[in-house]
Amino acid sequence: MRCLLVRPALRLFLFLLGSLACCLNEGIIAQNLPKPSPDTLVHAPWLREVLVAGTRNRKSTVSLPLPATVISEEQIKRSATLRLSDLLQDQSGLILQQGFGTGIQIQGLGPEYNLILLDGEPLIGRSAGTLELQRLGLNQVKRVEIVKGPSSALYGSEALGGVVNLVTDDSENNKNQGSASLRIGTLNSLDLGIQAQQQISKSQPAYWNGGIHYFQTDQYSLRPFTQSPLLSPLKRFSQQQKIRWSPHQDHQVLAQWRSNHDQSESLLSAVTNGQRVETQGTEENGEHNLRIDWVHQPTRSHQNYKGRLRLYGSRFDKNQRLENDNGPLYSDGFQQQYLKAEWQGIWTSSPRSEWVYGMGTVRDAIRSERYGEGSAEKVNPVWYVFQQLDYRLSDRGSIIAAVRFDRYQLFGSAWSPKVALQWWQSPKINWKLSVARGFKTPDFRQLYLNFINPAAGNYRVLGSLNAQQVIAALDTAGLLSSLTPEYNLLQSLRPEYSTSLQLGRTQYERNQGIDWRWEIHGFAHLLQNMIDIRPIAIQTDGAQIFSYLNVNQAYTAGIENKLTLEQPLWVLQFGWQMLWTGRPEDWTRIRNKEVYTRDEEGFSRLMQASDYRGLPFRSNQQIQLSWTRNFRGGYYARWQSTYRSSWITADTDGNGLYNRQDLRASGFAVHRLVGGGPITLNRSGVVLQLQAGIDNLFNYRDAFFVPNLNPRSLFIQFEWRPTF
Repeated sequence: MRCLLVRPALRLFLFLLGSLACCLNEGIIAQNLPKPSPDTLVHAPWLREVLVAGTRNRKSTVSLPLPATVISEEQIKRSATLRLSDLLQDQSGLILQQGFGTGIQIQGLGPEYNLILLDGEPLIGRSAGTLELQRLGLNQVKRVEIVKGPSSALYGSEALGGVVNLVTDDSENNKNQGSASLRIGTLNSLDLGIQAQQQISKSQPAYWNGGIHYFQTDQYSLRPFTQSPLLSPLKRFSQQQKIRWSPHQDHQVLAQWRSNHDQSESLLSAVTNGQRVETQGTEENGEHNLRIDWVHQPTRSHQNYKGRLRLYGSRFDKNQRLENDNGPLYSDGFQQQYLKAEWQGIWTSSPRSEWVYGMGTVRDAIRSERYGEGSAEKVNPVWYVFQQLDYRLSDRGSIIAAVRFDRYQLFGSAWSPKVALQWWQSPKINWKLSVARGFKTPDFRQLYLNFINPAAGNYRVLGSLNAQQVIAALDTAGLLSSLTPEYNLLQSLRPEYSTSLQLGRTQYERNQGIDWRWEIHGFAHLLQNMIDIRPIAIQTDGAQIFSYLNVNQAYTAGIENKLTLEQPLWVLQFGWQMLWTGRPEDWTRIRNKEVYTRDEEGFSRLMQASDYRGLPFRSNQQIQLSWTRNFRGGYYARWQSTYRSSWITADTDGNGLYNRQDLRASGFAVHRLVGGGPITLNRSGVVLQLQAGIDNLFNYRDAFFVPNLNPRSLFIQFEWRPTF
């Protein structure tokens, strides 16, 4: 059986080597691809955008045959946002999803299906599949790249829904520069940042770039509407150091070290057996990332080749403690280590074609008391190979074809193909079509978890590999009341898969001094082998026991519109997404008249198709609107509004489906107002950049459904950029 799994990998590896050999035999010296004529593309500013996350190579978003967005450094600064979560909330087609932290939902696919990268490498430390975006600051980020749709063909697991890449590596900027910023606001929030870049050697060009950052905020509560504070006291310190060195004109070495440490407190309130119990908690998180790159790009011979060897290591530590008046309740030390080695090559085999190929290996390991007895380390090694062809069919069309093979120790192998096509109908209109397959492997939590929640009725969650053993032990001890039908479905978990189709159209125009761009694209994702958490047993004290099963198929589909109008004095952006989600088996049950719900008077009745609302936590509509007004002297004012329609949160009528009679969160809108500009302090020319603004302008509050939404917050920020 093992040989059967290895043979496909061997064939792909030989295919990669064969492709490389063909390119070498061609002996074609690279030439720069012809630049578009002035009338080919209308609006020059969009041509400045480059993308790495979509193709593993620098490419203009205009020429990329995939739905992608680049948020530039200027846009980040003008938004006056400090956290990645706040920045992404303002982007069309993205929704913040609250759960075990604040994650991002892309095209209806939740946080566990979306990969968050830092300079092209994954960030670790997820909780229940969610990477907490509020822990990611923007103080040294040069741009944010967003690719919607499966990207497993280049990045493997967790890129099933899309990729968000934070770029801090600006290798083209060789200026000596620095800045310092101070921000104060309500809730005694304080944000301090210092960063600089300096040339440290001229003979063999070397540059240092570094920065440190500190943030703190106080507690916020909505009592008496809730017993728990909604915003916990938080202190966070982060830093990043980077050195770029060119020992030879054909070689460059980059070393980057980033660390983040935060401390927070919490107060949990739950009702158990009719009594309210308050539990105090503390949490400390520590994160370290180390990356070393060696880049080889010949400047004389073989100018059509560029190679990169990357070594990347990341470590995340979390320590949690819970206690109440009766003493300690729970403590857990969580540690994850991620080690990766990868080689990537880029070969321009002709003026029309470019190959990206590579291979790598990853060792992902977790140690936690939640994952079995003691603190035994759980490891899931993987090796992979990938290849991509970027081919220009003609002056009007281009195609990207990619495939990746992953071999996991625990799950066997996975193939991820992707094909994307772009065609210019005219100099002002282009079409984009892509078909892809993505995958996501079960995570350590779904395999090994053994968790009891003493603060909420002692319910228990077991990983699929532990479930049968723990259930048998409880039954022998006489602590088990009954088994549910789902217990018989327990088996080894398999990877989840998604097949995606996306079709889009972009039109550019320039009328009466106004440049405008209208993007519209539709998407559809069909997910298979979806992993769901289901009750498998009930204890004698009434507490439920849950585990993970491959039980579902699901789909998400929608249409996204984005309109941008721009002229020197103002910029207007409007985004609107319609989303439909569901499970095929649910529609079958509805058509077969097997599902009942309750009417307004509480009587049982057959459920109608119009009652069905698809998957939970998905909003049918989402709208973003922003307007920026530019004034003389570099001053500006910006209004940002984000609307999210209602969404279902729980199956309260117990029919196993999510319908309009279930518990629903109300739709809401939040608004931001920010502005600023330069201030000259004295005749010496010292200039401060001033920003001031109000978040959540109308103070929208929902303690139950949107607990992590900050209240109305005022802030003022100063930034000093000295000249060298």
